[in-house]
Amino acid sequence: MSEISFEAACGAAELTANAYLVQAHGVRLLLDAGARQNRAPAWLDALEAPDACWLSHAHWDHLGALGPLKARWPRLTCLATSQTRRLARHALALGGLDGDRASALASQLQSVPERQYFELSTYADNPAAQKFRAMVFEAGHIPGAGMLLVEVDVGQERPFRILYTSDFCGHDQPGVPGALFPRTGQAFPIDVMVMEGVLATRKEYDEVSYADEWARFQQWTANRTGGALVAVSTLGEAAQVVSGLVEAGERPVVHRMLEPVVGKLVDKQSVEFGDETHARRALGLGKVVVAPGEGLQRSTPAGRLADAAGAVAVLNRKPRRKAAAPSERFLLGNHAPRGQLVGAVNAVNPSKVILVHGHKSQLFSLKRAIEKSGYAGEVLIPKTGETVPLSS
Repeated sequence: MSEISFEAACGAAELTANAYLVQAHGVRLLLDAGARQNRAPAWLDALEAPDACWLSHAHWDHLGALGPLKARWPRLTCLATSQTRRLARHALALGGLDGDRASALASQLQSVPERQYFELSTYADNPAAQKFRAMVFEAGHIPGAGMLLVEVDVGQERPFRILYTSDFCGHDQPGVPGALFPRTGQAFPIDVMVMEGVLATRKEYDEVSYADEWARFQQWTANRTGGALVAVSTLGEAAQVVSGLVEAGERPVVHRMLEPVVGKLVDKQSVEFGDETHARRALGLGKVVVAPGEGLQRSTPAGRLADAAGAVAVLNRKPRRKAAAPSERFLLGNHAPRGQLVGAVNAVNPSKVILVHGHKSQLFSLKRAIEKSGYAGEVLIPKTGETVPLSS
């Protein structure tokens, strides 16, 4: 069997940008190309030329290095779902790229179908890429997020299978169904599962039902007295929240900055898009306004609109400052909490699990929970820069 390895270029045993490599037969497949700031990340300097790149979703810590990556290897093909391709321009612009540059980079992404095999050789010049094929499964994290199943021909009865979950969410969100994992078993075993652990130690998310929390949020909006401001993360939960409000019979006023994201998920006739002045007037009329600025930072639309609201809802993150109006926090997470992470490992039942995208202490805590659950395979927590042999 040809040696297959996993290299953590960035994002292992730390909660930072994501960039990983699967290597076999002389083919290097880059899984995500994340950054933390609007400049070339350090991991890119040490990277050997990949043959293709998979971008799991439109968050900066997963695609923020797309510009420097393409500048270094202009002919490199970067793959994504069609929805991630549409959202990429907005994500890159939010990260600080010039609008024209963001549009140009997003237009170069190649869309691949979901739940259909595609041949890596279609997108990579390396002849050995013929030994690779892949399939995308919905990850349920944000619109367009996808898990990638990679199959490597090793000359035996079946291929070697690697499932890269990236960020995923097991529960349904408004407009975004929960993660869809491949059906595994004796006839279709998974050899390695590379899994995130962002909420591995956030007990508050395990202790609340998303459905119950969403019902509480709906009740809060329905019982409002005066204008209600909902402060959201633009590429976090904005589209899901607006979609859910529309489903509940509301016609929310949505800040114009959210239109590129929200407009992909809801009928534009069911919401009002407007600038800050329009949103402020709507709050005065007692309407529900959704605006970016999950921490109520004064530099954000939500932060500036908070003084005009009769009530304020913040989602997931604790606000960086206290609003003058009564505020309520709702835990509407779009990452898998610990229970779902452990459940996913046992459902897929791979021979080996590699935990990434979480602080070292979080991932070791998750490792212990997985082992206590009865999982009999191996759980690995590599360090950034480490290469892990998967087979030989």
